[in-house]
Order: sequence, then structure tokens, then C-alpha cells
Amino acid sequence: MKNILILFNIAFAYSYSFCQETINIKFNEAEPLWVHTAVDTTFIPVLGQPYFTKYSSLYPNIIHRNKNHLFILSSSLEEQTLDDYGFVLDELDMATGKTEWSHFNTKYVGGNHDFYHNINISSNGNIELFGIEEDSNHNNFSIRKKIDPHTGKIISIVQSKDTLIEYSIRHYVPFVLVEDSLYLTTHLHGQDIGSIDDPVYKYGINLELFDKDLNRLKNSWDLFDFDTLGPFSINQGSFLLRLNKNTIISLAYKDRYESWTNLGTKLMWTDISDPYKIKTKQIKDYTDLIPGTKESFYLHRFNAINNTIHLSHYYPNFDIQKNTCYILWLDSIGEIKTYIPIPKYGDHIYQLCDMIYANDDFAYLYAFPSITGKYGFDIIRIEHGVDSVRFISSLTSAVEGESYAKNGNIHTLYEDGYLIIGGYATKEGQGVKTALKVYCFKASDLGIDFKPVETKETKIEPTTFSIYPNPSSGNAFIKCDNCADYLINVFDHVGRKVQSYHIANRYTQIDLTSHPNGMYFVEVLNEKGSRIDGIKKVVKI
Repeated sequence: MKNILILFNIAFAYSYSFCQETINIKFNEAEPLWVHTAVDTTFIPVLGQPYFTKYSSLYPNIIHRNKNHLFILSSSLEEQTLDDYGFVLDELDMATGKTEWSHFNTKYVGGNHDFYHNINISSNGNIELFGIEEDSNHNNFSIRKKIDPHTGKIISIVQSKDTLIEYSIRHYVPFVLVEDSLYLTTHLHGQDIGSIDDPVYKYGINLELFDKDLNRLKNSWDLFDFDTLGPFSINQGSFLLRLNKNTIISLAYKDRYESWTNLGTKLMWTDISDPYKIKTKQIKDYTDLIPGTKESFYLHRFNAINNTIHLSHYYPNFDIQKNTCYILWLDSIGEIKTYIPIPKYGDHIYQLCDMIYANDDFAYLYAFPSITGKYGFDIIRIEHGVDSVRFISSLTSAVEGESYAKNGNIHTLYEDGYLIIGGYATKEGQGVKTALKVYCFKASDLGIDFKPVETKETKIEPTTFSIYPNPSSGNAFIKCDNCADYLINVFDHVGRKVQSYHIANRYTQIDLTSHPNGMYFVEVLNEKGSRIDGIKKVVKI
């Protein structure tokens, strides 16, 4: 294993012109500092299932750091479908990638299996896995396993006596509220509150509070304020994240199988600072900003890093006749930091993006497909208030069957200048059977730079503003650079002022949902009361 990483001696040769010239990039392939391959040595072959091997049933699920050690949980998830063989938990030395021990929970046990979403390290250093176990009757129970950090042996197991409400264990996300005391499981799900002849679907978050023995203390359900949902909406995944210690955010799409348009996209902020009085803080509507697609349930990306939120999904853009994604980067209260309708570099359009690292000023993302056309992805950078992406480097492999990600599935961890990435490799001689691999790179060798964004002291006076989407169903955004404390006025078709907004950020949302359809007029007034960029029209349909 080499200790020096030789990577990306990049030479650019292009005439920079959007959508006219292709960017040609010459580079050397990346060599990781170390590579870890997950192996299940306890696997028992199953008759009639030739594709399940000690490699193929392992999938990158969690990468967690504790001081100088990495914990990598490789679950038995094959192409998004649970099998019956549990997981392997490896403890690695972060500097060398050497496996210290492996904890196996993969023997076939008559249908039982576990599913975990996170790893918690207690104050005494013990490893705590908190998740869901399903038995052969498809009943689900919360379960907590404590593992010795030195040996990988189980110290204790606690299982709840209460059956969880829903049948799909992948939909539950558990959170540790107080160490070895309070646990919260959350599940985004739908409920038919109508009759057999007239079904009426509502959507919300099911919250279940457990004590240290996993006895249920409280159960509640917080509703999204959607109109009636279609029946397929109840099958959506669990789009739940912990934004910070006291806040959970959840994402809900209104059913889209009936239409290519966006029928509804909302985020809910839930306050968990007092677990006995959990309450909804706010719900924000991004329906008019986000493009619609029937693909949104599957190829979406919803992530939270350092109190910022990233949302994106793959969709066919009929205007440009190509598949693409968008990048919506929000701060902790849902204000737009950056919105990029079509992320691209030159004429190369990205179809799937997610955050690797973020702070208040800039973020790094991985983006598919790579401009190299090889297996892997590009690393791009976005900045607060900038509507374009910066290409940083490509992390790709020329080896057939090896990839730093597969179909956009990737788990990354940025720690102290190192980037740890989950990927795949086809086992030689095993056809489609894959092995989980985890790669460690030095972030600076990938071109990732954490210098702050340069700011200019001189204020640039704004001269224009824009409105999008236009037309909209009522929620539109006014984009105006350097317009803090300016005033937005909205008038109806006969000149009556119907709304006013003070600008706090680069993007300001105007809400016309309670007003009739038709044409409205928008003006922006500066600090002196002078109008900038004239009066513009916005149409509500």
C-alpha cells in the first residue's frame, strides 16, 4: 500500500463557452490510501439463491468515526431489497484501514433480521446499535445491542415488548435523545382516514418514545398539511433526518404517479428538545420551485450536514430533452442558500448530486455521471448565493466492474481532511455478485479546499431582480442579489397592493395561494424608496 497519493494531475484544454464546447480533461486515476473489503465468513449458502454469497449480500449502510477508529456497518441489502442475513460490523484503524475486529450477525435464523440506521458511542466507549428487528411473522420490534469496542462481542441486548405499528422496518429511523435513557423512533407514513367507498389519505410522522428498557412511553402523529393524497403516497420511503440536537426534519412528496408535474413537496421541522412535548416548528412549501417527476420516490437525495439541508432528485427535463437533477441548498430554517435548476459544467449535465461536506459558505458534492465517462463520479463545489457549480475533480476507475459508487448509491464521511467512500467491486469469476469496498482518500489530493470564500468590502448595488417559477400555482420566488432590507410590493391586475415583503435573503418567497388566479405585478424598492428594474409580471395559474 502506497503512503503517497498520486492523483489528478489535471490539465484543462478547452475554449470556455457554455453548451458549445466540450471540456477535455486529462488526469491520472486516483489511488486510495487504503481499501477495506467487507467479508461475511459466517455466510451459509442457501439452496436456490445462487446470487447470495458472502460478498454479494453486503451493502454500504453506515460509516461512523470514533476518535482513531472507523466503524463500518455492511448490511444485507441487495439492490434495495432486504434479505435474511443481517449485517457485518467492522472496526478499522482509520490511519491504515486495518480491521481490528468484525462482529457478525449474518447467520440465517429462520427469517429474523435486523436493520440499523445509526451507530452511537456511549460515554464509556461501548458501541450501541439501535434499530429494528423483524421476526418470521413480520412483527417489528425496537432493539438495542451494546457491543464491546475492544472485542466486538455483544455485551447486552434489549428488545421492546411493544410491536411497532408499520410492517416495513426500513422505514424507521431511530434517534438517541438521552444516553441509555430515552429513544425516539420516527416513521413517515400515510393513513386512510376515509371510508371504504371514499378513501382519504393523510400523511405524517409517527413518533414513538421509548425508555431505556424500550418500553413505549408515548406515541404521537404529526400531520403534513397536504390536501388528500393518492394511495401510492403511503409507500414512500422514510425521508427523515436529524438536523441538529433539537430538530428533526422530514420530507414529503405528494403522490406523483398520476402526473409529471409537482403536486406537492414540503419539509417539516419537528422540535424534540423536550421529548415529552414534541411539536411541529414549521412546514415550508417548495412545490413551485422543485420540478415534478414520477421518479422522485427513487432517485432523490435528502441530506443534512452542519445545520444545512440538501435536496435533489433525478428527473427528465422535457425543456432540454435530457435527464438532469437540481440542487436546492437550504439553511437550518429553510431559507434558500443556493438553488441551481440544472447543475452542469460546460455542456456536461449532472443527473444526481449529494453533499459530502458543507459549512455556511460553501459545500462539496459528488455528482453523476462523471465527465470522464468512467465508473465513479465528479466532485463539485457550490457556494452560498452562486447559481452554478465549480468542477473540482473526478473520482473514477477505469477497471471494469469497480466503482466508487453504484447507481448513485454512496456513503461518504469527511473527517479531519480525509474522505471515506463506500463503493463496489465485482468479485472475479462471480458475474453480477458484488463486494462492498470502502476507500480512504486524502481530501486535499482530491482538490477539496476549505479556505473561506473571499468577500468584497465594496457593496454592489442591485440593478435587476427575477421571478421564478413563472407562471406558478401561487408560491413564487423573487431573486435579488444584495437586496437586504429592500421592499417587495405585489399588486393585482387593477393596481391594488395585495402583499408586501421585506427582503432578508437572496431569495424571497411570495405566497399568492389564497388569491385568485390571474396576473399580478411586482416591484422592488431600494432603501431610498426607488424602484429597481421596473415592474414585472407574475402569473398565478
